[in-house]
Amino acid sequence: MFRRHADEIIKFALKNEADVIVFEYLGKMRLPKNSYGAKRLRAKLQYWAKLKMQDKVGEKAHSLGIRYSRVLARGTSLYAFDGSGKVERNNKRDIAIFTNGKEYHCDLSASYNIRSSTLPP
Repeated sequence: MFRRHADEIIKFALKNEADVIVFEYLGKMRLPKNSYGAKRLRAKLQYWAKLKMQDKVGEKAHSLGIRYSRVLARGTSLYAFDGSGKVERNNKRDIAIFTNGKEYHCDLSASYNIRSSTLPP
């Protein structure tokens, strides 16, 4: 199943002429304290399948000349993408308010920060 998803990601990247495929590095697996038995096993299997799919995408991307990267998500939405410093958040924590008064969605700001960190020097 993970191969099919990996193929779809590669097709999407080729269709949109992507230079880089970026995945969020999620670190070690943390299981909920209440998990046991089948629930715990299912969580482990899902984690391993996700890693295997990311590795498969990385292999295919490398063979096609597309760069592949994993980015640590912590801090990507903490700073403004335009270089104006740290951002403040609204009450729902979905809107980033820059120091110069601009307002953007936090995920959009984070994606711009990730893009700028994966561009070649």
